[in-house]
Amino acid sequence: MPSPPPARAVGLLILYAAGGLLWSVLLEEPVGAAFDFTFRYLTVPLAGAVLAGAVLRRPESPALARPLRRWLAIGMVYAVLLLLSPPHVLAVNSLGAGGEPVTLSGPVVDKWTRSYKTTSHYVRIVDDATGRPVKLEVSPAEYRAIAVGARYDRRFFVGRLGLPYRWRRG
Repeated sequence: MPSPPPARAVGLLILYAAGGLLWSVLLEEPVGAAFDFTFRYLTVPLAGAVLAGAVLRRPESPALARPLRRWLAIGMVYAVLLLLSPPHVLAVNSLGAGGEPVTLSGPVVDKWTRSYKTTSHYVRIVDDATGRPVKLEVSPAEYRAIAVGARYDRRFFVGRLGLPYRWRRG
């Protein structure tokens, strides 16, 4: 029977996930902006950091002494860190940033809801400034009031990494 992963490593991953959840509750962004940034700019550096950590540290668990299991564990840690990083990217983007205001506005080209345990409401606008489609999450009241073809505006701030963000509370 394989031995469990070291408690310290699991604790750090849980702490990293909890921090990401906190930032997700506090900050809002156009849907997918932090994920795009993470996958575009952090995929290779994060892989290097995980591999360096794996090379510099010997496995504490006898089960990870086997090469296949060790590489599977390294791959899983990398995948989990990569998927949990976008909220932290958003936090770095927003903290300490003066935040130049920017308004994303344009005609609504699509609106839809997605339900799982809760229902989320989305609109897609074509931003007047960039000409690109932008997906935004909206409140149920806003969703009911918005019609396809109507204009919709949302004010954000531009952060240190160039990503638009806004604080959900306050």
